[in-house]
Amino acid sequence: LKNWCWQRGIIYKKGYCKNPRQKGSLKVQLQRRLPAAFLAALFLIRYLWRNRVFLACKTPVGDGGLVADGLTVFSYFDNLDKRAVGSGRFGSLYWGGLPDLLSKQRWSVNWVFRFISSPLCLTPKAALALQQSFALHGGPTNRFFFLEQWLSWRVVMQAISVYWKICWKKPAESSVRHVFQFRDSRLNFWPLLKSAWRTDMSGSGAMENALTLSLFSEFASKSPRQAMGICLTEYQGWERTLLQCWRKNGHKTILGFAHSTLRFFDLRYYENEAAYRSQLPRYDNLLIGGQFGLDMLRKIGHPPQELVKVEALRYLYLTNLNQAKLPDSKVTPAR
Repeated sequence: LKNWCWQRGIIYKKGYCKNPRQKGSLKVQLQRRLPAAFLAALFLIRYLWRNRVFLACKTPVGDGGLVADGLTVFSYFDNLDKRAVGSGRFGSLYWGGLPDLLSKQRWSVNWVFRFISSPLCLTPKAALALQQSFALHGGPTNRFFFLEQWLSWRVVMQAISVYWKICWKKPAESSVRHVFQFRDSRLNFWPLLKSAWRTDMSGSGAMENALTLSLFSEFASKSPRQAMGICLTEYQGWERTLLQCWRKNGHKTILGFAHSTLRFFDLRYYENEAAYRSQLPRYDNLLIGGQFGLDMLRKIGHPPQELVKVEALRYLYLTNLNQAKLPDSKVTPAR
């Protein structure tokens, strides 16, 4: 903003709020002052401590691993169905009645979760206990795993190696600042976004991405070939990592399921048209639960042959609701 004002001959003055809370917490202040590599190392230590239970687990391979040529569903381990979990069964508010439907049709399903702490499951230890309960009540056609169960010291070393490669190959900040300025504009957003750039290119974000890549690489290479995959898609960065590892290791069709309404202002779903013509990995088909989402993706250039309209089973409970009856009343028009 200062640079923009200077170019336009506008006087710029900067002031500070007297409220100390506005300056940020101690954590924020440390993130601004400490070297990015140090913050990445802190993130790795915290990650390993938080996931030490998974690190101590045996990697699920062989008879204890995924069913070969089955259906693998990737999801988050939150938004669980409270009633189902209370009875020891797996239930997800993301997927609605899909688990029961797949069981009735005798599909061999591998459920692979990314662990996220939630009110129903706060710790990895509690998650592993639920995993055993789900396996006990899920029948022979369902198997349940956490991506973090593929975590090992070898995976950690691979992640550290990937992290240093990212740091080594990242471009100099002076060579990318112009990218943050729109064409025919004098306003450059680099001062606002440089913190995020440094985090993702050499800080905790880079370390987290390196761990995600190493985990998915280990999972995809050690698992038997899968006939189909379905991923709960929100166009998060880790999904591209999954797709790359899935393709590289020879697994077959993989579908993305947009489980909720697509918002026109959600830029995650907007790709440059050149990306659709590139070799970037993407889903074989994108499953959309509404006509608005289909029309929006077609309008922005998504290949129409890859879009499939489906029914979101998570909303079928609405069919059981009784239509509310409003009492008869006289309405007086406003004047």
